[in-house]
Amino acid sequence: MYASRLCTLSLALLFASLPISAQVTGDNSLQVYRGAGPARKMSLVPPSAKVLFPGSIVFVDKRDVGVSLPVVDGGLLRNMQFVTVRAYSPEQPPKANSTDQEEDPQVSSARITAVVYGDKIYVVSELFCDENIAVVNALLRSMGASVDSPEKALQVAKFYLQIGYYSFKDPDTFIVSAFGDLPAKQLEFPGQDAAEMQRAIHPPSAIRDGNAYKVELVTQDRDAAFVVLHHWSIRILKSQITDAREEVLIPDRMHYRAGEAASNLGTLASAISTLRFQLSTIADGKTPDSKDLNFHGCSFNTSNGPGVTRSEYDFESNERSIRELDSALHSASQILERGKWTDAKGNVLGERALVLYSAEGSDEPVASILLRHDKTFFEVSSSCLRNLLEFEKVWFHSDSR
Repeated sequence: MYASRLCTLSLALLFASLPISAQVTGDNSLQVYRGAGPARKMSLVPPSAKVLFPGSIVFVDKRDVGVSLPVVDGGLLRNMQFVTVRAYSPEQPPKANSTDQEEDPQVSSARITAVVYGDKIYVVSELFCDENIAVVNALLRSMGASVDSPEKALQVAKFYLQIGYYSFKDPDTFIVSAFGDLPAKQLEFPGQDAAEMQRAIHPPSAIRDGNAYKVELVTQDRDAAFVVLHHWSIRILKSQITDAREEVLIPDRMHYRAGEAASNLGTLASAISTLRFQLSTIADGKTPDSKDLNFHGCSFNTSNGPGVTRSEYDFESNERSIRELDSALHSASQILERGKWTDAKGNVLGERALVLYSAEGSDEPVASILLRHDKTFFEVSSSCLRNLLEFEKVWFHSDSR
């Protein structure tokens, strides 16, 4: 997650202009299995998440998650269940003896974090970063949440981050209140400014802002090699989140200007929305079977949060690039699309696939676009599906490619 996060474009609108739109239908119902029990029909929120479950048959695995949410009646809160959702193929119904703890070999799907409440499954994942505010608000409305104090507003903000961006982890593991909260291993990473970190960190706060509440807090990425700090500003009005902005404080403060266009200075602008991609790092290397440098990688920070990485491999033969694509497809936890890679005019450039990978030790998947043209293989990845698809339009369908 990088830069300030302000979601302005729904995935449903974006998908209307992209190949994956064919998978988004008006029917948001799913057949939901739990263990060996019978299927139950439930509705999916948001409907755009249906692209992950094209067969409309899913299996949920219950998670043991604790939340503090005094804005909701305790009895109602106990009815909320935290799960991961994975897709089943219609031709391969779940085994009668499968359990929550058993990894079913018939499953070929990424696990997506979600909340089950009533007859609905609320997908809360950074993969659908644009939808998270609306989804959490719908969940709060369903439970009759009531925010009437700064303390309760702070709990809503923590709940929003816990289920939407930090994979259900306890807020104490990602919220930073003091310099001593930072992992010692990250602090040992060379080249960091401890004084700068101390100035950036402050305890969470919640104040009344007119007829609303404004929450400010700092979070950390515990899985990073070095210290990465984010500042969140979340506004809550009548038990609903009206705005959630994120800015990277450490290691680098991002700056974007309204109307900024693509340039040779490393900033690419989306033609679909206000989203900006700013070049962050560049790296070159080689694969084990190459004598020369044949790998070129770069990462981009984005103006709404989740970053994008782009890798290019230049091999010595078409056969080698085909093997690389096949290997990447084999490693994917779920293939959402596979077909021809075409430019904006419909000219065929090569092969294309949209896949999900499940990071080791994490419930949150990473989305990747795999592209192959003759001897060249590309992989573009992001934890946010919308950012990934927009970057493809900006980078690969423009002269800057």
